[in-house]
Amino acid sequence: MSRDDAIPYRPLLLQHYAPPILLFSAVLCLNLTAAVFALGRRFFLKDTGRKLAHFDRELNAGRTPMPPHLHREELN
Repeated sequence: MSRDDAIPYRPLLLQHYAPPILLFSAVLCLNLTAAVFALGRRFFLKDTGRKLAHFDRELNAGRTPMPPHLHREELN
């Protein structure tokens, strides 16, 4: 029994259902990508704004030594 004999309606199924299958696959891929980004933001970027504000306050107070190539005057 050859492979073509196992699925006699394959061309008909692909002809009629290929667009919905491709659309479903694209939407699924987008949703999975969005879920990965959302989980990454939730777990890996937790409290980032608060931490950056704390670092900025320390920089402005002069308690944190800055490397010579990153002086604030040169960045603006």
